Amino acid sequence: MVLQDTAQLASSISARHTATEAIVGTNKIYAGIHQHGGTIKRPAYSKQVRHKADKKGNLKRTAQFGGLGLSFARNKDKHALSRWFEVAAHDIEIPARPFLPISAGGALQPEVSQAVTETIRRHLVKAAGGWSGSRCRPATACRTCAITNSA
Repeated sequence: MVLQDTAQLASSISARHTATEAIVGTNKIYAGIHQHGGTIKRPAYSKQVRHKADKKGNLKRTAQFGGLGLSFARNKDKHALSRWFEVAAHDIEIPARPFLPISAGGALQPEVSQAVTETIRRHLVKAAGGWSGSRCRPATACRTCAITNSA
């Protein structure tokens, strides 16, 4: 199963080709970490958060966490307390979640390679004038697909 939230990564996949190669990729900066996995190193940083408060400035508690939970305030909330938190440097491990059918070395997966090879074969047979629907010309030997067809 492929993880998908906004489908931006899937919809960003593009392909182009030259006379000698075909290229498939995406312009999304996070594509590599999703395809291959890796470690994101986060430096230390400060973060300001706003929590809901009552008119007296007391923090509003929620029923979560045994009544100790806090609700984050939105900009439109009239009563809120702002606090700064320090977040230490840390690493985030991202497992590989491949979305393109290639190995870490850039090779096509076998089932995709077979499909690509079959598509190329069909186009070569058609370009050679031997294509007739799903078969080569009847009663001829087709060198491309190594099949002798009979009428």
